[in-house]
Amino acid sequence: MTITVGFLVFPGIQLLDLAGPYEIFSALSDGDIHLFWKTREPVACSAGMCFYPTTTLGGGPLVVLLCI
Repeated sequence: MTITVGFLVFPGIQLLDLAGPYEIFSALSDGDIHLFWKTREPVACSAGMCFYPTTTLGGGPLVVLLCI
């Protein structure tokens, strides 16, 4: 069974708030991870690093777990 996990990214998100949980869930052998935002345009975190959403809020797959 694939475990689909979603992370909501947004301008000003703290890098550590995303990186830590992302690292844990990416270690799952049957995990499928998505980064959600309003558009698929790059989103800058508080330190300026950009994340690239993999899907939009309205167009993404159903997730088992959504991290906000």
